[in-house]
Amino acid sequence: MNSPDELGDAPLARPPNTKRWIWLIVAILLAAFAGVGAVQWQQLRLLNSTVLYESDNIVWSFYQVEHELIRLQHALADARRDPDHLDRESLQLRYDVFVSRLPHIEPERTARHFASAPIQTEMVARLHAFVADADAYLGPTPAQALDATALRWLGGRLESMRQAVHDLALWGNEAVAAQAAARNTAVRQQNRIALGLALFQALLTIVFAVIVVRQLRALEGHGQALEQLAHRLRSARNDAEAASRTKTAFLANMSHELRTPFQGVLGMLALLRHGPLTPQQSAQLRTATESANHLLGLLNDVLDASTLEGGHLRLFPQPTSLARLLDEVESVMSSSAHGKGLALKVTRAADVPDTVEADAKRLKQILFNLMGNAVKFTDRGSVTLTVEVGGGTALRPLLLFQVSDTGIGMQRETIGRLFQRFSQGDESTSRRFGGTGLGLEISRNIAQLMGGDIDVESLPGAGSRFTLRVVLPARAPEAPPPPAPAPALQLSHTPALHVLMVDDHPVNRDYMRALLTHFGHTVRQCTNGREAIDAAAEGVFDVVLMDLHMPQVDGFDAARAIRKLPAPISRIPIVALSADAFRETREAAQRVGMNDFLAKPVQPPDLAECLARFFARPAPPAPAAPDPAGHIDPSRADAAFAALAPGLHAKMLACFFDDEESSAVGMLLSCLASADQTRARAAAHAVRGAASNLGLTRLTETMRAIESLDAASFVVRAAELHAQVRDEVSATHDACIRAGWIAPPAAPDPVNRP
Repeated sequence: MNSPDELGDAPLARPPNTKRWIWLIVAILLAAFAGVGAVQWQQLRLLNSTVLYESDNIVWSFYQVEHELIRLQHALADARRDPDHLDRESLQLRYDVFVSRLPHIEPERTARHFASAPIQTEMVARLHAFVADADAYLGPTPAQALDATALRWLGGRLESMRQAVHDLALWGNEAVAAQAAARNTAVRQQNRIALGLALFQALLTIVFAVIVVRQLRALEGHGQALEQLAHRLRSARNDAEAASRTKTAFLANMSHELRTPFQGVLGMLALLRHGPLTPQQSAQLRTATESANHLLGLLNDVLDASTLEGGHLRLFPQPTSLARLLDEVESVMSSSAHGKGLALKVTRAADVPDTVEADAKRLKQILFNLMGNAVKFTDRGSVTLTVEVGGGTALRPLLLFQVSDTGIGMQRETIGRLFQRFSQGDESTSRRFGGTGLGLEISRNIAQLMGGDIDVESLPGAGSRFTLRVVLPARAPEAPPPPAPAPALQLSHTPALHVLMVDDHPVNRDYMRALLTHFGHTVRQCTNGREAIDAAAEGVFDVVLMDLHMPQVDGFDAARAIRKLPAPISRIPIVALSADAFRETREAAQRVGMNDFLAKPVQPPDLAECLARFFARPAPPAPAAPDPAGHIDPSRADAAFAALAPGLHAKMLACFFDDEESSAVGMLLSCLASADQTRARAAAHAVRGAASNLGLTRLTETMRAIESLDAASFVVRAAELHAQVRDEVSATHDACIRAGWIAPPAAPDPVNRP
């Protein structure tokens, strides 16, 4: 990849700094354009008034009034000369026409064209007075007879106004002419201003063109230099993309190579946990499992960091119960906290919605990281997780997840580099506590993908508080499912299957064979894709578990080939198995026709659930009898074990109720008898987890109460708790027998009875 020195030996030549001059000229041009626009608007206004004047025809209105007055006067004279033959209809028409012309010359009508004068106001008043008097004879409802006297009187009134109306018409003509002359003068003045502005614009345009030409020449040279730089940057980008592809391929290979041994290690450890073990073997197995899980967590951190860096990490929000999520976090973290003698508290404010839209997996990943760090860096005291509303709205609340501890705390400079990649704070603490330095960076990046962030407050020796701030849309809580029937997957189990297992690694094959055999299935193994194709062609298998990365023929090509076989063999379910759990790999498996994907190391519940999705069938109704005392919860245990092999629940119950010292219950009773709170709390946590999974509700609550006791209360109540646990174990055992979960103990043989 090119270094900065290789991208250019000399700095790029900058174009001349003429920006201020260009902006100044542009501003002047805009001002000139505004002036021209104002002049044109004024001209338009004048022209509009001219149009209004021509349309209204004011002068003609004045002359029409005079003309109609004369015509009405003549009509009255004709009627007066021959009153016996009076044409009332014709005379009425002349009068109505005369009256209709008067509104056109009123001052209110002509005021928008020219100012009124006394001659107009006085004459209009006289005309309206005449109309008011004449309406008594010629109005819509005449009150008096139109006789010779009335005709003579009306004609005299019109004659007295005739000269005044003529003078009014002349005055109107002169007023309009004066207004037109003033308008023409204004238009000529506006034209001269517009011409001056146009010349000024032309001059400015020439100056602007000269500056632009100079600037373009300078930019041309600068552009050539940029083109050369772009060429070098493209080359550097290609090198970087090649390096990124190499890194992605390396991470995919490393993921496969590292997860493959984890498949065997974790798988075999999981199977060992179901066998009879001494207390020392149980402790050794637990240590080995924790170490393997720690290594797997480190691997996941590296892969998550790479996925985030490449922008490939995607969130899958769905309705999530915060109460259930917090219970899971508390259950997982309580063991490590109580193992160090720390008090662990998880609280949720009353106004926090129970159900939100969130990616539960990623949200738990953040909380596990923050709480794991709190436990790691705290030697005594407590670790607390509180959830409260910090703002937002009812539908989109801002939730604050605050993780507080009473641990060693941090300096300000340590906080400054806390979220940097591979940063572990103080070197001495990094040696003491270890870690990759990726967890907090990954957590903050995930929080920012959710639209939130993580803040931290800390003082040396006074502990730390990390706050995840994120807006999670509230959702209506899901209605609890009725006791019967439960969801189909929970009320079903998988029949015995004939499984084709394909993997090139012998450890993986051994583990998967042991796991599938434990579930009651028969297994045939193949070491590569070619063998898998030939075996699938026999048409005797129910499902194919296909590794993706194998020699000769890989899982992708094998899946394509199987899909091309004749039906119904071509429709056999194919489940991809791969330690390469990147999104691209999952999508590629789907494109070649694989039906599902299991990431290595494959966990037993994941495999059982996967097979149940294809082959689940309704389970017969459980013969569980009611338990009025509430020692057991049949629906919970049925839901947890319906998809697993028949008899597994009974086997685990038998192991749980084993009264030897190696059982978890026996260890708890021993710790209670010796009043050893630290070991008793850890043992109670182990019993609680097993009891909860098995549906033993009363024991689960008792174990939770033992875990929450402080030191003083524990010492006082140790003997009482010993008796209580012993009695509840016996009562729960009897409830399981009544429910049909386990067989009653065999009666002693009377023949061999001593």
